[in-house]
Amino acid sequence: MTLVPSPAFIPPGASIAIRSERRVDLGCTLQAHLDLQLRVSEGLEPHGPRVSLRAALALPELHARIVFRQRTSGNGHMHEELMRQVAVVPPGARIVRVNDRLGSLPAGSRLTLRLIDYEHRPLAEEHVIGECAEGTYELRLPVPVDATASAWVVPKEWTEEHGSTIKVSGALTIRNGILLQIGAWPRRHEEWDAGVRSVGMQLVRPGQTPHYDEKTFDGSFPVNTWALVAFVDERGQPIGEPQHIGRFVVI
Repeated sequence: MTLVPSPAFIPPGASIAIRSERRVDLGCTLQAHLDLQLRVSEGLEPHGPRVSLRAALALPELHARIVFRQRTSGNGHMHEELMRQVAVVPPGARIVRVNDRLGSLPAGSRLTLRLIDYEHRPLAEEHVIGECAEGTYELRLPVPVDATASAWVVPKEWTEEHGSTIKVSGALTIRNGILLQIGAWPRRHEEWDAGVRSVGMQLVRPGQTPHYDEKTFDGSFPVNTWALVAFVDERGQPIGEPQHIGRFVVI
């Protein structure tokens, strides 16, 4: 029986090559932006104007790179760097939610916006929208997103025609979710006994993965080189520290 060469990784600190996937996770806080359009329609509900909402969370671009680096035999410096890349968050990625019947709120009250996660921690300062009266309100706010960027690298096969084949996947998981709350504050002091009313909407559920990318690369990946995974922004600037996944070999 003819043995077919197979690509594999020798993990850091190990002496045995493995062909299973290598996974890298990076906890990070991404600076996203929320685009909000709130519509107040009077005369449609018995308990006050009806509020409808369109919210779009614009996520910053993020990529995962697998890099193969070869050491020189002399001074130990790196050279012959080979890189492949997948999108963890592609350009223009947005999470959009629309609710045409969010609820009704008292006419003339002062409307505010709160952003919290599912552990009820505020993600931004409470923002004043305006008076609860017929019209449309638009605003754009920065939002920090607590997330985990993940990359998977899987050695697949080796052929004479294409050399080594490696599958690289990337995904972003938003850990604690995001909730929107629209509050209605009484306009006069004597109305405070009625309290503050609010309506809410889920923007992102906990653990949601808004994007997943997977690519298979063929080519002559340099054997006996160290492989590492790095996450970079849209300018190619690193986010966090690169993580070594092992030495690339063919067995």
